Amino acid sequence: MAYRILLRRDTLGNWQANNPVLLSGEPGYVTDNGKLKVGDGITPWNQLDYYYGATGPTGATGSIGITGPTGGLGPTGATGSTGATGAIGITGPTGPVGATGATGLDFSLVLTNGQTGTYALELSDKNKIINITSSTQTYLTIQNDAATNFEIGTRILVSRGGTGGVGITGGGVTINSAQGLRNLRYQYSVATLIKNQADTWTLFGDLS
Repeated sequence: MAYRILLRRDTLGNWQANNPVLLSGEPGYVTDNGKLKVGDGITPWNQLDYYYGATGPTGATGSIGITGPTGGLGPTGATGSTGATGAIGITGPTGPVGATGATGLDFSLVLTNGQTGTYALELSDKNKIINITSSTQTYLTIQNDAATNFEIGTRILVSRGGTGGVGITGGGVTINSAQGLRNLRYQYSVATLIKNQADTWTLFGDLS
């Protein structure tokens, strides 16, 4: 004779509403979700966990799906710390020797142009010393560029070799000196003239 065993069963809503305590080992089947709980004789239905059988073996890995689209570019990360300085590279070969520059002015020797009276500078006086020896007042005259065009940077020394005074004057040029002094102070006093720009000279030295 065959026997049919029926499990205690009900809908989830009724189970939760009635919240019975199943006997130890008594199963309770939920008809509307197919799940099962097994009582322990103490815990009400709502606190019981659903019954699950032992975990079966892991199934075979499925095939790899299609790669999804690339996501948008994320924000730039913070700048990392600066790395250590690398070793200095090998020194490159020496370049070719450049062309020889023009010979500069030779100030090692100072040529003297001796005069005994008032005198106007000439182009040949560039980088010389004009020594005026007289017992009376005399003058050294600097002419403008239209008459005697010295190149800018020209240097000329003036010395008073005698007891007579020596003054520095200009013919259409500007002579700049401290406090406007333009006379050599004593016998053997020396002053320097330098052309700074067109028709403009600077005078400095032992002046009065």
